[in-house]
Parts: sequence; C-alpha cells; structure tokens
Amino acid sequence: MTCTWNGWVSKPIGDIGKTIQVDVRVISATNRDLIQEVHDGKFREDLFYRLSVIKVKLPSLVSRKSDIPELVDTRDHRHGW
Repeated sequence: MTCTWNGWVSKPIGDIGKTIQVDVRVISATNRDLIQEVHDGKFREDLFYRLSVIKVKLPSLVSRKSDIPELVDTRDHRHGW
C-alpha cells in the first residue's frame, strides 16, 4: 500500500484505487539537528517545514531525573500494573 501526501490533497491508496479523505496529525521527535541535515542533503527540506509547524523543545530525561518516578507511575496506572 502506498500513499502520497501533497498538502491537503488526497490521493488514491492501495490497489483498489479509491480516493479517501484523511485527517492526520503527526508527532515526531529526533536527537539530530534537522536544519543541518537539510543543509547536508540528508533530510528533505519540504518535509522539514511541514513537520516544524509547532516546535516543543524538551530537555533530555537525563537532565530531568526527578520526572522518572512520575512517568513510571503514569505508565503503571495506564496498564494496570
């Protein structure tokens, strides 16, 4: 199955050739400098600008060790552990 996304235009997907309207939200994270990756030709510039609509910078968990017990508690409650 393939899907081509171009802005808000829906395209046929799969073998059945039907066109369906989809509403997609993407959350992405990386430890790389994507601006540098774009300059080096290792990351698509158009994709970078589509993904960087809202930027949220979080310090690494290593620098937020006090958050670990709360994260573990949240996971435990969600999964009934």
